[in-house]
Amino acid sequence: MRNEALELMAGEEVLRKSLSTTPDGRPLARRVFFDDDSWQLSDEFMPLVQAHAEYLRANPKRIAFVTGHTEGAARQRRCWLIGERRSRAVVRALLDAGVKPNQIVGLSKGVMKPGAAPDGHAACYQRRVNIQYLAPEDVRAKLVLAPGAPSWWAKRSTRRKPALRQTR
Repeated sequence: MRNEALELMAGEEVLRKSLSTTPDGRPLARRVFFDDDSWQLSDEFMPLVQAHAEYLRANPKRIAFVTGHTEGAARQRRCWLIGERRSRAVVRALLDAGVKPNQIVGLSKGVMKPGAAPDGHAACYQRRVNIQYLAPEDVRAKLVLAPGAPSWWAKRSTRRKPALRQTR
């Protein structure tokens, strides 16, 4: 599995550096990688973010679904928070590049849907943001709460606890 993750990362790097696009102009590279416990967008990924921004400006009916991911080395809430901050960093960069706010949906997946096995070198593959394009009607189906999201915890904390019996 480690070799598979390294091959995926190498393929993404080739696509990112070449800025290859589909015939309609959508960039083929769609992953932005981060350092461990970091949500700072590095300068090497700015050309890729700019390419995605150009595509979104040229296609105002498309929506970018930006999901932040992390490896599962920490607690659920921390993983969710890091994924959220990573997705916000990319969303902020897209907004700064002139994309309309209604064209971007940012979401943290935390440790959900890992991209590869969490072993040594492959763990860096999980510290990423994915950029996926959807039609407006498909966005609602993709909004799945990640364990660790505030609303996910709120649902669990509102359960009624059984009342304790009083003894005399």
